[in-house]
Amino acid sequence: MKPFVSILPELEFPYEKLGFDDKILYTVGPAALYMLSSLPINGVNPAKLADPFGWLRIPFASQQGTLLEFGLLPIITAGFFWQFLAGSKLVKVNFEARSDRELFQSLQKFTTYILALVYATVLVFAGYFQPIDSVASDSTTSIWTNLLIIAQLTGFSIISSLMVEVMDKGYGFGPGISAIVALSASAKFAQSAIGPTTYATSRGYENDGAIVQTVRNFFSKSFGHAVVESFT
Repeated sequence: MKPFVSILPELEFPYEKLGFDDKILYTVGPAALYMLSSLPINGVNPAKLADPFGWLRIPFASQQGTLLEFGLLPIITAGFFWQFLAGSKLVKVNFEARSDRELFQSLQKFTTYILALVYATVLVFAGYFQPIDSVASDSTTSIWTNLLIIAQLTGFSIISSLMVEVMDKGYGFGPGISAIVALSASAKFAQSAIGPTTYATSRGYENDGAIVQTVRNFFSKSFGHAVVESFT
């Protein structure tokens, strides 16, 4: 890793001990900034995509069709892979030596970028970002659009790794991955509970939030139907 260390983006450790208020800021700030980065990918229409990876969205803090498409998947995969090899002694690392620790962290970071590039390339050229209705019309996306999608996903994976590193380097509280996953899961839980968004369903218009829909049922339907539909 030594030839690559100088070109990898790196955050310095804090020069002095940070106070409680500062740590709160450096924990909530990057995590909130991560959540606000759910911007649509240029060249992709999220409303027309299939989502076979929906069950992975919460543990990896990802969101379909946005810059958070991968979420923390490349970071978690790279960290798990190299820590498993180091823990099983297949890779010899002296964690008591600062130079070894720095090289090991750089290795995980470099692997994160490579994995993000590989994931993006595979999904793009496998047609994952093609609209569902394009299958029947046999339309294809231009090579430049595909390259732009790959660049966006890879670039944001680099940015997310730096957001995680802010907390991991001691600026915030605890592991950055845990903080971001917790905030993402909490936001999705709140949306599922009190989300006001309305959708058209086979039973009419229903709210995204379960609690909001339950209250709405009691005002618009009989007691029996309100209770049954609230739990189904």
